Amino acid sequence: MAQKFKDAFQKMAQNLPKGGGGGGGGGRGAGAAKAAGRAASALMVAGGMGYGAYNSIFTVDGGHRAVIFNRIVGMKETVYGEGLNFNIPWFERPVIYDIRTRPVNLQTLTGSKDLQMVTIGVRVLHRPDPSQLVWLYRHLGLNYDERILPSLMNECAKAVVARYNANELLTKREEVSASISRELSGRARGFNVFLEDVAITHLSFSPEYAKAVEAKQVAQQDAARAKYIVLGAIQEKKTIITKARGEAESTELIGNAVKRNPGFMKLRRIDAAKDIADIVAGSGNKIYLNADSLLLNLLGDADDKFEKTVHGSRELGWFAFPWLGSTSQLAEHLPWPCRGPLLIHRSNSYNSTILTVGRRLSLPKSHPLITYQGNNMVGMERVLPEFLCKGIEQAIEYAYSFEPYFTPTLVLVPRFVKEAVANLSESTGQDVETLEYLLGMFICYPLGLIMLALPYGKVKHLFSFILGAFLLQFTIGVQWIHHLISSLIAYGIFLVFPAKTAKTLVPIFAMVYITGGHLHRQYINYLGWDMDFTGPQMVLTMKLYSLAYNLYDGEVLKQGKEERASKKCADVAVSSLPGIVEYLGYTFCFASILAGPAFEYKYYADACDGSALYDKNGKPKGKIPSQVWPTLRPLLGSLLCLGIFVVGSGMYPLLNPSDPQNAVPVIINEEALAKPMYARYAYSWLALFFIRFKYYFAWMNAEGANNIWYAGFEGFDDKGEAKGWEVSNNIDVIQFETAPNLKTLSAAWNKKTANWLARYVYIRTGGSLFATYGMSAFWHGFYPGYYLFFLSVPLISFCERLGRKKLTPRFGNGKKWSPYGILCIITTSLFVQYMIQPFQLLAYDWAVLNWKNYYFIGHILAVMFYVVVSQLPTPKKKEA
Repeated sequence: MAQKFKDAFQKMAQNLPKGGGGGGGGGRGAGAAKAAGRAASALMVAGGMGYGAYNSIFTVDGGHRAVIFNRIVGMKETVYGEGLNFNIPWFERPVIYDIRTRPVNLQTLTGSKDLQMVTIGVRVLHRPDPSQLVWLYRHLGLNYDERILPSLMNECAKAVVARYNANELLTKREEVSASISRELSGRARGFNVFLEDVAITHLSFSPEYAKAVEAKQVAQQDAARAKYIVLGAIQEKKTIITKARGEAESTELIGNAVKRNPGFMKLRRIDAAKDIADIVAGSGNKIYLNADSLLLNLLGDADDKFEKTVHGSRELGWFAFPWLGSTSQLAEHLPWPCRGPLLIHRSNSYNSTILTVGRRLSLPKSHPLITYQGNNMVGMERVLPEFLCKGIEQAIEYAYSFEPYFTPTLVLVPRFVKEAVANLSESTGQDVETLEYLLGMFICYPLGLIMLALPYGKVKHLFSFILGAFLLQFTIGVQWIHHLISSLIAYGIFLVFPAKTAKTLVPIFAMVYITGGHLHRQYINYLGWDMDFTGPQMVLTMKLYSLAYNLYDGEVLKQGKEERASKKCADVAVSSLPGIVEYLGYTFCFASILAGPAFEYKYYADACDGSALYDKNGKPKGKIPSQVWPTLRPLLGSLLCLGIFVVGSGMYPLLNPSDPQNAVPVIINEEALAKPMYARYAYSWLALFFIRFKYYFAWMNAEGANNIWYAGFEGFDDKGEAKGWEVSNNIDVIQFETAPNLKTLSAAWNKKTANWLARYVYIRTGGSLFATYGMSAFWHGFYPGYYLFFLSVPLISFCERLGRKKLTPRFGNGKKWSPYGILCIITTSLFVQYMIQPFQLLAYDWAVLNWKNYYFIGHILAVMFYVVVSQLPTPKKKEA
């Protein structure tokens, strides 16, 4: 600042007039310039002294202390008290501390000794140790309280609260406060902070605990009221006994009167008939009743039959009644005690569900909600011998006996989530299981965004496993344990046995497990479409099956052996068994656990460790494509397919909408059979067309959920170009609906299942169609409709191969949109729609009746085509 003053005065002196009228004038000008320079110097010295004097003193207010930071030696050890103090300007800087007692409010959530969650708030009065301010500034700074008190409060409060039960926190509040103060003060002194007072200002418990306390009080009041009810019941009991004795004596007298004179009973009959006649006569309507209806035959044979029907043994009977909830909640709401497994036959309708419950139930003799259907054996019981049915029931009962041990594993889905879904089900009129499945499918998209943001490595695998388990618990409840058990057993086989042996044992184990699931489902819920563990288990079967061969192929390639199948699958071979976290992340992968697709482990691992996008040095292998459109395209497509399915299936249902499980399907009921054959076939073609959109929705939705975190990305080629997004693509709708032949149609439908059958069944069995179609049918289940379809498909395959060999070269080499190609598209659609109807009807009698009503025209035409075309000469290949 002094330099600035000096420069200003010098500039002013330079601007003064120079020279003048003569020599005297020049002398006066020089004298004035010298005087101005001396004045500027004096002013500069005075300003510098004033600036130094002002900055060399500082004042410490009452209740404060100061420490000084020296630019050369650092913190000075002296603590300066209140009043005027001195420091060296620029070289030293004072730091003022407020040493007065100050309050701070802290709050934490912790658990009590009896594991109740408690929110506790504490008000702490604190001040720093004046003698240790230098240490405080050096280690913690001015905001020392914000740095240490919250963490100390959390630790001390949690430690103290954990020593008391929830009720002791209220009754011993003063003791709890003193303990927290003692613990907190001791810890704070280690940081040179004094605590003047610690007080609990807020103490609250979880809503569940508050409700439990309230319920306890209500129960105590109810208990007190129950005492008076008991006294009243005792008096009522005496009254009933007295009344019963009177009725017994009256009955004895009547019995004696009947023995002496049978006409007494006739007289009573006449009296009853007169009373009924008087009531009927008073009605405004004309009613005609026979003698039996007038109760003139009360003690006849009909009454004996009625008594046997109503009060007979019902342990082996079946009972039907309406139920609006899910079958998993049924046992909680049954109006009678249940012994053993609950066997259910379910029929869905638009408004309710009819459940047929039976076998191994301790049923009451009568109940207003129950309709007794007698010893009505349904489903598989109609064809299986009795001893086998008993064996299956005993096996199911044994398996269900483990349910209490696995029910506590349902920890991932909060109760309020289930309650919210139940409320949504009531408001929308949809059953709970359908809503849970739809919500589970759409939840995968926000989960995919989280998966994308997580760091590569074990974190992604762990997230995939936990969220996959959450979705299973959310949709199928305790049955999720099947997925975990079968995954762990298969992993144990991988650990114990070499890859050559595991490739046989694991597929056998997986197929046996899914076989048990299918048999269980078909026995207790024949022709039902409920959600259970078999759907996710089918996806898991493909994953375990393929991983077993991937590990084997990796071992073969590592040893340099020559195996044709292993070389074909070299791009998905796995060199070593993944760790348990990586393995469970794959088998439980949330994006594919509900509806697939089941792609190989290598694609999943590449997406989780980043090797699909980056090289070993962390550099991109090419220009990383955006996943926005590959995610939105299948998502929007799935929503469109869902809408088409809901609208179309409502207009053209294949099964009976009111009772699809038991009632005759729409396409073979009396009304349908009265129509011409072409009209029936057109209706069934439309019904099957709209049913397919249910599968389109599920597969396209799952595709988007995988693409959002690059699990569906194929990676880059050697030139750094992106290959595409086919890993999770499971359906090509346009290609399927316009397929000119069965080969193209099969390749476009359920691609990953076809890939599994081709890579791990077809080429491993030397190209056996029988083994491939047999495995597919076995994997789907054991409904007769599956096998009728799969046994008929080879007939179409033979005709297709023959036509491609002898007809296609004659008509333009099979160009798709040529007249011949369009004819092939129409023919393929008509024949496949005919053959696939049993796949949806499931039951043998329904499927055969359906084909019978078409006079088995599809089979007959296929045989005729094969016989006729096989006689044609094979065209010669045109020379180039």
